[in-house]
Order: sequence, then C-alpha cells, then structure tokens
Amino acid sequence: MRKIILSTIIALFILSVITAAGKSDTSPAGPGTASGEGRSISVNYHIEKTNEGSRSEGRSHVLAVNNYTLPDVFTLVYAADVLYRFETAEQPWDDSGYVPDRNSKTAPFAETDTPVSEEDWSLGWYEGTKKKKGTPRSWVYVERDKKRAFVNPNELDRFVSFMNWDVMSRENLVKVK
Repeated sequence: MRKIILSTIIALFILSVITAAGKSDTSPAGPGTASGEGRSISVNYHIEKTNEGSRSEGRSHVLAVNNYTLPDVFTLVYAADVLYRFETAEQPWDDSGYVPDRNSKTAPFAETDTPVSEEDWSLGWYEGTKKKKGTPRSWVYVERDKKRAFVNPNELDRFVSFMNWDVMSRENLVKVK
C-alpha cells in the first residue's frame, strides 16, 4: 500500500513540474534593473571607409560606449563631453552615422536641482531634458524623436532593447546622373 501511495505522490509531483514548465508569462518584459551605477565610461569612435579608393569614397562613423557599439537608433548622443549627431548620406561620398559635432561647445541639456531618485538608479536611466543633480558625468545623454534620456553607459543595450526603436538607415542616396 505504501508503494502505491508513494508512487502516486511521485507521479503527481512529476506531472505538476511538467505542466508548470509549459506555462509562459505573456506579459511584456519590463525594463529590468541596472547592474551598477555606471560611474566610468569608455568611448570608442572610428571611421570606416565605404567605396574606398573610388571617386565615391565615403565615411561611416561608428560609436561605441563601454564596448557596446551603438545601433543606429539615436538622432543625438552626448558622451564624454562630445556631441554626436546621426547623419544620413545623401551621396555615396557623404559621411553617415554618429558624426562628432565639432562646432558644439556646450551640452545639449540644462541642469536641475532635482536629485537622481532611487528608481532612476535602479532602472539605470531616466527620461527628461534636464540633468538631475547627482547624475554621474559618465552617463550618456541621448535623443530620438521626442524622447530624451540620461542613461548609465553600462545599460545602453538594455535601454535600446526596452525602447524597441527601429534602426535608422545610414543612406538616403540620391541618384547621380
């Protein structure tokens, strides 16, 4: 009798584990939480030539922050006190990508006395046009459409994933006759 009861309990347990494994949560994923405060930043910028050696030689500007190559989703990036604007090539020989704005001498945002909240630290970013008091200098300011945000450099990939923006084209080429 004990063997039958024990076998029944084991069978029910195995059945409940199998049933639970098949269930999935269909609610959308949240943004998650930051893995740290993001107090250090490493910006890598380089230019890749397109159509090299031809009369149509162009330049594609690539920007990486903390070893994360930024996808073409931002119209403006301010990182390590340098402003980068996303440009689209109109001709094959034009520049495209995150081009540094050498004429800009000031940050594209104002500052406020409102402190960074615990929620902002936990999330790894906050939206707004004003830099909150206590925001590390290493945080990256980004813009896209009407969204503006200050983002922990270590959380840029998670931020981009959460926003789910379409990648912008680097080319809007005009046919040359």
